[in-house]
Amino acid sequence: MGKKILVVEDERNIVDILTFNLQREGYDTLEALDGAAGLRLALDQDPDLILLAPREAVHDPVDGVHRPLGMQGSDQQVAGLC
Repeated sequence: MGKKILVVEDERNIVDILTFNLQREGYDTLEALDGAAGLRLALDQDPDLILLAPREAVHDPVDGVHRPLGMQGSDQQVAGLC
């Protein structure tokens, strides 16, 4: 089984291109079309890497700030998509 990569991006065509190429290179992929879905998948599936569009932030009601995925006290690696 390959390393698991979570792609968080709201544009379906970008998600499709990224996941196609990642799978072709032997990675397992997870997809989320918004930050909230990405956070759920990140917590449930424990991916090795999260590819995150900069605008996909998650609102944390506890402290009232917007933070990118991967900053929730985990050791997951996060790479930003530009």
